[in-house]
Amino acid sequence: MSLPQKPHLARLLARILWPWEKLMSWAFGADYNPNYQSGVLAIFFLTVVVVSGIPLLLLYRVGAPYESLRAIQQQVWLGRWLRALHRYSSDAAVVAIGLHILRMLLGGRTSGPRLRAWVSGLTSTAMMLGIGVTGL
Repeated sequence: MSLPQKPHLARLLARILWPWEKLMSWAFGADYNPNYQSGVLAIFFLTVVVVSGIPLLLLYRVGAPYESLRAIQQQVWLGRWLRALHRYSSDAAVVAIGLHILRMLLGGRTSGPRLRAWVSGLTSTAMMLGIGVTGL
């Protein structure tokens, strides 16, 4: 009995991404390859987003958004630095989640006993993107 073949698109993507995987393993070693740790990186960056977002939420005034952001930006450490950390960790989380989704798709880890994790992960990703776009 042979194993089922991957779909043509998955084989093509795997062939394209293989040199990248090899380069990252060479640069960081197999244990510290960021491609293999994409889920952990995504959780880390989302944690940074939540922790940095709490003080920003407390400083932001809904009634005067422009003045509120201007006041936050005038404070170098608590405002500017914290806002930049929040923004760049959000971007890094999206990249890490995209890489994680791609790796799970290429590895065929989307069905069987992993179906519930796959569906909950896609739902969480859709909620995260919705929150990122609307700012809620």
